[in-house]
Amino acid sequence: MDRLAYFNIFFDFIHKISPLTEYDKQLCYDHFEIIKFDKNTIIEKAGKIHLYENFIISGILRKYRLEETGIEITTAINTEPGFFSCFSSYTEKEISNENLESITNCVLIRAKRDDIDLLLKKGETLQQFTLLVFQKIIDAEKLRAFDLINLTAKERYLKFANKHPQLMQNVPLQHIASLLGITPQSLSRIRKEITE
Repeated sequence: MDRLAYFNIFFDFIHKISPLTEYDKQLCYDHFEIIKFDKNTIIEKAGKIHLYENFIISGILRKYRLEETGIEITTAINTEPGFFSCFSSYTEKEISNENLESITNCVLIRAKRDDIDLLLKKGETLQQFTLLVFQKIIDAEKLRAFDLINLTAKERYLKFANKHPQLMQNVPLQHIASLLGITPQSLSRIRKEITE
């Protein structure tokens, strides 16, 4: 796939949220880069300010933090097409406590924070689009927090499985269990109950 084909996937996704002018598309084309990562690669590390806004062309990414006990807590998983970053570190320029990792081989389109700031100043429609994307991210985080408090483990699992069948097939179960706030053993028991 050539560079233009990757960007067409990017622009098609953006168009569903807020149409871009040709001028803004050219700005993105000039300032975003295409980069590929092998599976199980740490793309951005905890303990540093995360510098990039990532758009997933293909593959699956996850965010996780490492507890003092050595346990990994998965806080988000996303797949193509979609934006994915350590939101608070990226927007507030704060040191992140999360790692950003490729679960599978990935192709990303990404830009540094400084380039995004430049695009927002120069662009005609990019600021409106960016506000809509950030609002979607905030809403998704609120919904996840609500689900963790108000749904049973089984309800959380069924909701996730129905909404993300591709992730169910390609993400290790321990990551899904962690994301849903349950132990791998509980997840195995729930899956067994459902299939019986």
